Amino acid sequence: MMVRIAIVEDAQARRARLRATLERGDRMEVVAERRWRDGAPDGQTRPVDVVLYSTREFGNCDAGAVLATLESRPAVFVADDPVVPEGFIGDLVGTALGAGVGTALLVAPGAEELRRAVSIVALGGWTISRAVASRLVPECGWGGRCDCARPTDTTAVLTKREEDVLALVASGDTNQKIARELLLSVDTVKEYMTSIFGKLGVDNRVQAARWAWQSGLDASRT
Repeated sequence: MMVRIAIVEDAQARRARLRATLERGDRMEVVAERRWRDGAPDGQTRPVDVVLYSTREFGNCDAGAVLATLESRPAVFVADDPVVPEGFIGDLVGTALGAGVGTALLVAPGAEELRRAVSIVALGGWTISRAVASRLVPECGWGGRCDCARPTDTTAVLTKREEDVLALVASGDTNQKIARELLLSVDTVKEYMTSIFGKLGVDNRVQAARWAWQSGLDASRT
């Protein structure tokens, strides 16, 4: 599958480096380049699968424009500095999960990490650099606004299978993908989700994902 990418970055030299990195393989093509003030490409000239936002700091992002974009297509965010503005990342992740689109937040990624993140996002998943996650955990799970209590040790209340399901939820997987990964029926996954929500005292997947990240659950262990 060819992934068509639009790059949003002010510096021409930086855009050129990102293009060269992404197109090093044979499954990615940069179809548009824009500056931040021009906004995200509308996809009318050429279809866009993933928008890559590049910035020095996450705080430089136009949150309103970014959140609007996430309602329609996946996005990868690349920054040099892991400083996270209060509320922005929490709202961004919540919007992405609510819209069911892939999202990645990366800090100074290497070429392989960047291409891998684009591939994950294009398929509807999401990933966050450890440098970002370490800043988010102390601030209510994601660093954004949160209406749920700070979790205690989730592993003390969840069964092993519930932990497996929750870890995949935190990776952005749908119920269908979780069912395939764990060799379960979709209805069984839904039953696990109901049980997880009840035990953790949360109302939706966004809040459950916050719990998973704060508790250190990792989908690689499933």
